[in-house]
Amino acid sequence: MTNFILKNSGLSPCSLKGRDQKECIFDVNQPLLKRLFILFFFIGLGVISLRGQSEKIIQLEEMVSKYNDEQKYEKSIEVLTDFIDDPQTSSHERFYAYLYKSYTYKRLFNYPKTLYYIDEAYKEGMKSEHKEEVNNNVMAEKSFVYFDTREYDKAEQFIKKLRTAGYKHLPVTTKAWIIMQEGYINMLNKNYLDAEKNLDEAAVILEDGEPHNLPNIYAKKLELYNRMFLPEKRDSLFHIALANAKKYKKIKYEMYLYEVMKDIYKQNHDHKNALAALNAYDSLELAYNAINKSSELEILEKKSSDAKQDRQLKNEKYFKYILLGCLVIIIMLLGFFIKLSKANKEKRLLAEKETVRIKGEITHLTKQLDEKSKAAVDLSKFNLNERQLEIVKYIKEGKSNKEMADLMFISENTVKYHLKNIYEILQIENRMMIK
Repeated sequence: MTNFILKNSGLSPCSLKGRDQKECIFDVNQPLLKRLFILFFFIGLGVISLRGQSEKIIQLEEMVSKYNDEQKYEKSIEVLTDFIDDPQTSSHERFYAYLYKSYTYKRLFNYPKTLYYIDEAYKEGMKSEHKEEVNNNVMAEKSFVYFDTREYDKAEQFIKKLRTAGYKHLPVTTKAWIIMQEGYINMLNKNYLDAEKNLDEAAVILEDGEPHNLPNIYAKKLELYNRMFLPEKRDSLFHIALANAKKYKKIKYEMYLYEVMKDIYKQNHDHKNALAALNAYDSLELAYNAINKSSELEILEKKSSDAKQDRQLKNEKYFKYILLGCLVIIIMLLGFFIKLSKANKEKRLLAEKETVRIKGEITHLTKQLDEKSKAAVDLSKFNLNERQLEIVKYIKEGKSNKEMADLMFISENTVKYHLKNIYEILQIENRMMIK
């Protein structure tokens, strides 16, 4: 199998000695599941249908996406806040603006804020005439968040509802990622045949829409086939997936596939092939190394700086020849630049004040949300029975549902039933509000 990996890599294995894992795009010490979340996040999350959107919303999405890619998150928040506050903005447009805010916080892995703005998007969107579109897209976004945070039960609830709704109003690629999630959850639940069916269904969708993203589906199927003890199908699919990644020049996917295979071999105690996969990954990393990219940029920057210095030297020599004749002009230009500098300084100060204001607003909103979530509930005001009080006691002790079920000699479903009733009686949303 070692020759199989190296042949398909098209690269020589690099030595592990001196390998700086901090520079890796994927940390080989991370659990595979976490890396799947990260890759899935950057490829599939935040996809929204452009069908029916105004040109204004399309331009807003492009602007926010650009700022987020440049890590200018405060700029994204500023633009979106101004857009939402504009009285000319419709409820349907505000729906998308709030969704884009959620994407910004999702890029920062701030999932509580992400869910908060998804809920704000839902409330605003339901004021429009596009209620079904709003509801389905919100369910899709929430399923992505809960999948990322490994709350599979919650994610699965939305996935089932979207399937029942026929994925209406969802872009085809979003539909593919939802079905892929369903397949992955089925795999974790050992429903392997259903998982394979889901992943095949998602692959068919991407074959027509985004074939360059197929390796993301194939990677899940590699793990599935390994769990099903189908090494021949697994290895054959690896050939196909790797060929696809090479065809579309997706080095990240090549790295991802070798990373998945490395973990598969490691789980199977096949250390020889695990090392070969890791070496192939390292070779690809060299081709896509951030340090090399940075070095190239530094070279370009140095060339630009040298050219600038050459121009300055020529200009200085030129000025020496005409200094006496252009003295008056230079003085006038100097005065002009001083005025321009003052004007720019004033504009910069205004921009800085506005940024401080926005930061303060974000901090204030965050504090309000945190205080709301931490507000204690006075249990003495409510008529809880003995069983419910016992569950409240265990919640305060930090017991899980399973631990409470064991202590009370009941099933977890019964615990969940009691919790649901307690939440309704106390008029709270989660156990964190029970002090």
